[in-house]
Amino acid sequence: VFAEHAWRYRDYLIEAYHKDKPFDRFVREQIAGDLLPAESPEERAENITATGFLMVGDVEIVEPDKAKMEADHIDTQVSKIGMAFLGMTLGCVRCHDHKFDPIALTDYYGIAGMLRSSPATHKIPFGVWSTLNSTELPETPEQLAARQKLEADHEQKLASMKGERDRLEAEKKAVSEQLAQLEQAANTAANSTASEAT
Repeated sequence: VFAEHAWRYRDYLIEAYHKDKPFDRFVREQIAGDLLPAESPEERAENITATGFLMVGDVEIVEPDKAKMEADHIDTQVSKIGMAFLGMTLGCVRCHDHKFDPIALTDYYGIAGMLRSSPATHKIPFGVWSTLNSTELPETPEQLAARQKLEADHEQKLASMKGERDRLEAEKKAVSEQLAQLEQAANTAANSTASEAT
């Protein structure tokens, strides 16, 4: 999988460390940041970026059996949560309970069910390939201002071009009328010359 945006998650981790973010908030953001309320576009972008935790690493996107691929992705995500935040592997609880393990089959599938509500991939039109879902980050005020400036510049250029087009259309109409008058005059002259000749 191409990880061209993995740097965003890395920067999120560094920033969380520098801000001394409370651990419970840090965990919530990485597991369900896209569902958390945000007070600003920057906070919303940070929350969405935090969920990169669930997709960082190897993600298989070539699989003809899409249901199996989805189950494997969810298993990988549950395993990441277990290893990162519980300090234990959860791979075998996908199939069976262990007598002395604190996480049971029902717990595993409870977590998996929550993760399944946010599909990570979608099938693309050709063959066995799939692609990762992505989410647009909200615009920051600076990005919004830059976009609005570009749109205003575009509208100004468009208005100028429309004005030029209207001017050229009027000029074309005047030339067409002049041409029609000249053709009429030429036809009249040709008819009078022909009648004089006979």
